[in-house]
This record gives sequence, C-alpha cells and structure tokens, in this order.
Amino acid sequence: MDFPLLFEAKCEPSLLPQTRVHKLREQPFSNATLWVKREDEAGFAVAGGKLRKYASLLPALQKRGIREVAVIGNEAGNNVAGLAQFLTEWGIQATFFLKKSHAKFSGNRFLLQLLQDQSRLIYPDPKTEWPQIESIEAAWKAENPLEREVIPEGAACTEALAGACTLYSDIQRNEAELGLQFDHIFLDSGTGFTAAANILHHSLAPKAQIQVVLLAGKAGDFELQLENCAKDWENEFHFPAPVPTHFSAKFAETARSFGSVNQAVLDQIRHTARTEGILLDPIYSAKLFLQAQKEIARENLQGNILLVHSGGGVSLLGCKL
Repeated sequence: MDFPLLFEAKCEPSLLPQTRVHKLREQPFSNATLWVKREDEAGFAVAGGKLRKYASLLPALQKRGIREVAVIGNEAGNNVAGLAQFLTEWGIQATFFLKKSHAKFSGNRFLLQLLQDQSRLIYPDPKTEWPQIESIEAAWKAENPLEREVIPEGAACTEALAGACTLYSDIQRNEAELGLQFDHIFLDSGTGFTAAANILHHSLAPKAQIQVVLLAGKAGDFELQLENCAKDWENEFHFPAPVPTHFSAKFAETARSFGSVNQAVLDQIRHTARTEGILLDPIYSAKLFLQAQKEIARENLQGNILLVHSGGGVSLLGCKL
C-alpha cells in the first residue's frame, strides 16, 4: 500500500505544504551535521505542523456535514488561533472552550480575540469545570449530534491523522532532493499527536532514530497518545497500525512546565536569530533546539541530524529578550 498517496488523498491539496530543509550555519559537533526543517515558513499565523492536520481535518468535517465545532485548548495556543482562522474560512461556526492564559494580551491570545466574538469564547472554571470538560463537550455535542463535533486540544483526532502523517512524507522528499538520509530526527511534542503520527508512518520502514522532546503532560501521556494514534490509524486507514520502533521520548530539561520561559530559552532564541536568521518560538522550537544539543553531546549522536522547526512564531510577540 502506498501510504503517502493514501494520506494525501484524504487532504485538501492546497493546504499541504512542501517545506525546505537546509544546513545550519553553526555546526558545533565534529561527528554530526545539523539540519533544520522549516515548517515555520509555511505560514505567518499557522505553520506547517498545524496546516498538515487541518488539511485532512477540514475536508472530513465538511464531508460529514458538520456545521459547528467546539474547540478545546489554551487561549494562547497555536492550535486555537489557527483553527479560529480556518474554521471561519470554511464556513464552520466555532465555540471555544478555553483554559485561561496568564500570558500577556499579545500573540495568539490577541489573534483569537481579533478573530472571534467574545460570546464564542467560554472559560470553564479551572477547578470545578475543567476536570469535567469531557462531560461538558458531550452535553454540547448531544444538543445537535449530526451537525456538531468536538475538536480536542491540539486537534488530536482521527480526522487530522492523515494530514499529520504527511510531515514524514515531506522529510522523505527532502532526503531525495538532498541526496542524503537523516540518522536522527528531533520532533517537539505538545499533545504528542503529530509526533506519534509520524512515528507510526516512519515505522513502516524505519531508518532514522526519532527523538521526541516532550514539552507538556506527565510521564505516560505520550505512550497513551501513541496507543490512541495506533487505534486511529486502524479506524482511518483500515490497515493494521505498524509497531512503533526507532524512537525515544524525553522531557525537556529546560523550562520544564508547558509555556514556561526562562533565560536559557530566551538566550537560545536570540542566539539562533543572530547566528542563523531563524526565529524560534519560546514554547516549542527554542526548547527543541536546546534539548537536541544536550542529547547530541550526551549521547554522542552522529551523522545527519534534522531539527523540525514546527513554527509558532506568533508566540514571540510580547516576549522580552
């Protein structure tokens, strides 16, 4: 079965980016060559990682006749601001159930307020209601089950799986164009959905070692996400999910709490901007770059090493360097 074609067949072609890979100017390791995949260049407010998920999610919702969705997430999150744009474009009404952010009124938080009427932004009580968010979602959907759907945090749902899997397909295209093979691929992980999807795709014919940098959640969450993605794979593609191989998942050691930013993260952003001309975001890519350098040095990783810059530059707005 030609899975890359199967993935693309479930996607809106115009939303699938083909992003470039290039070598970093600064090469601090004698036995390793660092490359970066520029998913950040796919769009200003919605980068490649999100676009890929939406590429299969939106057509699936439209095909089912869904007219209204509930979006779950953090009000400062990349996914929430991204969906706010695309759902409007596709004529799907959205109600947002949000975790209140302590971030400044800038970046994604500003975009969300710009894109959506305040009446569509609902803030469940973090202590009494948020722990019951699944019941709240179910009650909301039950009011009109044929035309309503819930999009969970990070758009981590079956309909987004095919689009998410196209990241590794695009990396394979990069390898062919560059005439090389990556020995290690570093991916960031919020909900873990995109990382898990691409581990499964990669496991069909494993070559590189995938290194996942966990930036949210607690121990065991990523393994559960991988199991859920395997179930989604079988439901969506009607083919047994491959056994996940050739990967490891470790928590970031710097600014461990999701959304936290410290001086090391800010220093990495500034250094990469001035050395490479690349804008990293403080939530995902800066921590990915920091952790990748630690892992390469600690484990003496060798060969061609790819850092996937997932985007999220809007999160930089409001940061104090």
